[in-house]
Amino acid sequence: QAYVIKMGKPRPDRVADRVRSILGREGVRVESNTAVTGLVERCDCDVRSTVNALQLIMSKKQSEDGAQPMLRAADVTAMAGKDVQSTSFEVWDDVFHHATIVVGERRRNPI
Repeated sequence: QAYVIKMGKPRPDRVADRVRSILGREGVRVESNTAVTGLVERCDCDVRSTVNALQLIMSKKQSEDGAQPMLRAADVTAMAGKDVQSTSFEVWDDVFHHATIVVGERRRNPI
């Protein structure tokens, strides 16, 4: 028997706290809380996208100079944005709850 664990979208403050924790462990300074919250909002509270965007931003900054890296609000606003029209939560919702299969001329919901 399998257990189904439903997980909701994380709160922005929880994701921002986790990002700050990661930045602290990596030795990255943060210009302001606006930089972190802006990054989280830009990635629509998607943890994986936030971490990937952070990694991309910081990899570009580390190649620029050898100083201790700093996340700035300008880095986040310069970011092209998450490659999202949909978050992973929305995709899963669409796949499992809104999918429609066309069978002949009739439509039916497969689930």
